[in-house]
Amino acid sequence: RRERLSARLADALSALYMAMGVLRFFDEHDQQPAEMAHARWALNYCFEQAREAMLGVCHNFPNRLLGRLV
Repeated sequence: RRERLSARLADALSALYMAMGVLRFFDEHDQQPAEMAHARWALNYCFEQAREAMLGVCHNFPNRLLGRLV
């Protein structure tokens, strides 16, 4: 079980790291309207992946009651 929890946390962290990369790329390059739409989509995707990973952590938490409260 611990491996699954740490893997889910790693998935969430990597999704947030990719979101940071999107923000940095958008900030450092020309900010065209089409690029803004693409960056917004990429951020939404990354945040959704992070959310799903964190929900997986909660659902696989060893203490079911505590996992549901979190």
